[in-house]
Amino acid sequence: MRKILEAFWEINKEFWINGLNFEGKETRKNYWLTELCHLVMLYIFFLLSMYFFALKWINNAVDFFQYGIEIYFLVCIIPKLAQQTRRLNALKLSKWILLINILFIFGWPILAIIYLLPTPMDIKTDGTPNIEKSIETNVTTKKKNKKKKEQ
Repeated sequence: MRKILEAFWEINKEFWINGLNFEGKETRKNYWLTELCHLVMLYIFFLLSMYFFALKWINNAVDFFQYGIEIYFLVCIIPKLAQQTRRLNALKLSKWILLINILFIFGWPILAIIYLLPTPMDIKTDGTPNIEKSIETNVTTKKKNKKKKEQ
């Protein structure tokens, strides 16, 4: 349980630290773990609002929950856009794809499918070329070429 909480803390910390970083890369794993963390936080907020409503500390739990979610989403807009931009950078796609959300009513499923695409292996998440991968590829192609020459 402690490892899960530490991972949860690290994922959220990375999300907020890179909140204004529109450059760089974001892996598929980090993107979706952040999404999961946001869902868990919203669920916790929902449970707290129901608890306060049950104790009669607030009169209307629905309003409390609604305003809390609206404030949370307003605070998360720019860091979320930055994370989505980094994910598109990792996939070597244009940042203009984010306009799908604005132009189409159901743009979020299209973007979710795009975010599910695997990150190309020739790039590390920090943007540097993956030298180990290119060396492995070069070695395997050289071995294949040798086998073809021997035949």
